Amino acid sequence: MEDQKFLDLVLAELKEQGTEAKRGFSGLHKKVD
Repeated sequence: MEDQKFLDLVLAELKEQGTEAKRGFSGLHKKVD
């Protein structure tokens, strides 16, 4: 069960990083336009 908790933590972390990356990406696209 500990492994499952750890995996959930890692997945949540990756989701947050992914969201930030998408924000930064669309920010870059706006600058290009």
